[in-house]
Amino acid sequence: MILVLFGFLTGSFLKRGTYLLTRDDLSNMLIICFVVEFLIYQARYQWNDIRGVEEDQSEQKSNRLPVKILGKYVAIFFSSVLIVIRVIGALVIVLHLKDEMKYILLIGLIMIFVSTLLYEISRSFRKVFLTFLTVSFGYAIRFGIGMWCANPEIWYSGLTIYDRNITRIIIIGLLFSYALLGEFSVALSWIQEAVFQKECGIELRRVHYIYLYESFRKHRIGKYFIGREFLKENGKILDLWNATYIASIVLLAGISCYLRPQIFIIELPIIISSVLICIGKRMKLYIGILVAFGLTGIFYSIYNYQLYFLNGYMCVTQCMFTGIYVFLRFFLNPDFDFTVCCKYLAIQLFILFIGKETYSYLQDGSKIKGK
Repeated sequence: MILVLFGFLTGSFLKRGTYLLTRDDLSNMLIICFVVEFLIYQARYQWNDIRGVEEDQSEQKSNRLPVKILGKYVAIFFSSVLIVIRVIGALVIVLHLKDEMKYILLIGLIMIFVSTLLYEISRSFRKVFLTFLTVSFGYAIRFGIGMWCANPEIWYSGLTIYDRNITRIIIIGLLFSYALLGEFSVALSWIQEAVFQKECGIELRRVHYIYLYESFRKHRIGKYFIGREFLKENGKILDLWNATYIASIVLLAGISCYLRPQIFIIELPIIISSVLICIGKRMKLYIGILVAFGLTGIFYSIYNYQLYFLNGYMCVTQCMFTGIYVFLRFFLNPDFDFTVCCKYLAIQLFILFIGKETYSYLQDGSKIKGK
């Protein structure tokens, strides 16, 4: 949801120079988030789970398919029905929107379908490079949909600096940076899942898991097995998640310096800190330095708003990317099971409704205390 949301805020920001939204903007943003993230992208995830159900079961993953509860055939059937309902619901909503929004969302939904199809084809043919390439498209597409819906004329708008129209450079640069965000996000998630499966004695079957595990094991001379805590050790720039994270920070810094070369004095420490976060020992210190310079850039842009408002936006994005990277690398729990979490919450609500004593009686048939 954050991708469409941040894309919409970016489009509004480039249009008006402010994040403040009108009532119409707010309603449009909620509709777009609901259609793209809740309906279409959840349908995409379900399709991915259906196609990979055999792999998921061999890896003891439940994901969005309740196979353990309903069985394989029933779970796949109901999931397929839900996909159809989500897609039809999304189309009904989109076709009832105003012409401008309708065409933008229709184009966006087609792009999501094409990128999903390419991703599934690359997985089926076990093409590692194409798998990593196509999985990042979804991040850029969702961000782009939000930005385009907020500002339909964004490609032709006239943001100028030094008599140069810089709008298209900003758009292309931001789309590439969000594709890189997608790359390091999925790489961190996949390598942690691969390591977790190895620790559980599960054979790696997904070709991108095998590639990540084997290639990054070779980066660590003498280590034939990577333990669960390996991401908290010193990293290597050659690690895909590090290389793409650094590339995203450098790209955003390049856009910022292109807009105002004077900002280089702030962007250089941010770039150096991002590299040190990936490979250094004192990561908390480097994270603090990056955030400090990022905030300096933000406050400086606020102080000189007419000249540097776009540079402040780039610093905000760099801090956000760093927060996502740090969370996925140091705090993500690969054995977290969302289905188990939902089941636990449902049971707790049921107990709250009927009472602990009644629940205990239902469980073991014992007499209710005090009765």
